[in-house]
Amino acid sequence: MSAAAAPKYLISKVGDPLFALFIGAAAAATRIRREEQEAGHSSTQTMEALNRRLRSSLSWSGTGAVQDGKKL
Repeated sequence: MSAAAAPKYLISKVGDPLFALFIGAAAAATRIRREEQEAGHSSTQTMEALNRRLRSSLSWSGTGAVQDGKKL
């Protein structure tokens, strides 16, 4: 008898990456909210900080990126 093979995916081939993205986004949002609350900021200021961080992270991966003088 052969031992049963371990499952390849926890949820499914598509579900695993989506689950990971959801958990990562929730963890980041929780960390940002905690940091803003510790700094004494209001909910509105917290949302502004979240939006600012999101925009800055997206700007690094934009299609107009230039590296070594060449457009990517």
